[in-house]
Amino acid sequence: MTQAAIETTLERWHAMIASRDLEALHEIIRPDAVFRSPVAHTPYEGRDALVLALDGALEAWPAARDALVARSSVLALRPALEQAATDHAAAG
Repeated sequence: MTQAAIETTLERWHAMIASRDLEALHEIIRPDAVFRSPVAHTPYEGRDALVLALDGALEAWPAARDALVARSSVLALRPALEQAATDHAAAG
């Protein structure tokens, strides 16, 4: 996935969370996604389970929306940092 694609996906994610409208969520999540929640003992496996879990979290805990946006901002840095490390090692 390119940096531009990552940024576009993250923008879509933020818009969905901010609007509390997860209709397009299935478009940005792989069918084989696995979500490990800190409040669940077993992971949510598959896109449908992940969408259901996120939708439920937003409905039950409105503050979860802000936490999801903040967390996704941190997660967005990971691919950029990994690429920078790869570039640095190649130049090195």
